[in-house]
Amino acid sequence: MKKMLASLAIFGLFGVFANAVTIDTTKGEAYFIAYKMKAKVAVKGMFNDTKFKFGSKSDSISGALKGASATMDPKSVDTKDKMRNKNITETFFSKMKSPIKVLFKDVKENGDKGSIAAVVSMNGKDVNVPMEYTIKDGKFSATGKIDIQDFPLKDEFAALSARCKPFHAGVTWSEVTIGFDAPTK
Repeated sequence: MKKMLASLAIFGLFGVFANAVTIDTTKGEAYFIAYKMKAKVAVKGMFNDTKFKFGSKSDSISGALKGASATMDPKSVDTKDKMRNKNITETFFSKMKSPIKVLFKDVKENGDKGSIAAVVSMNGKDVNVPMEYTIKDGKFSATGKIDIQDFPLKDEFAALSARCKPFHAGVTWSEVTIGFDAPTK
């Protein structure tokens, strides 16, 4: 009976560890989605110069992400459109005094979904940003929302909006979705 219980306990522990999911930190990608026009048309972009640091424990989602950070050079923006990149860089990102930083302070796991307490730093101001994540089809995906007006970038946002007015039918949204994707392993 003791051997049977010990076997079941070992099998149960193996099952827990076999189902443990973490992320492939070598293939992470940070991105943003800005919005234009009244219909809130999405424009996805990323920063080509992004440096990641991950948590010290890679055996779980929370272990890999708690304390993780991303530092982005705002002048390395890439929206897959040269003219758009030029407009955004000249009026907005080139005016920033420091890199953009995102820190994942806390991670709450709940199966294939969870939450992240993040801090986004832009132009010298830190803003707490709640993020939600899902794991689906071998992919970890976390998103949250920021408002550019929460950072000391009002003049830069006004300049960007003015430059893009003819391309945005007069509407540039200050809300931006931020995200991080990575394959799971």
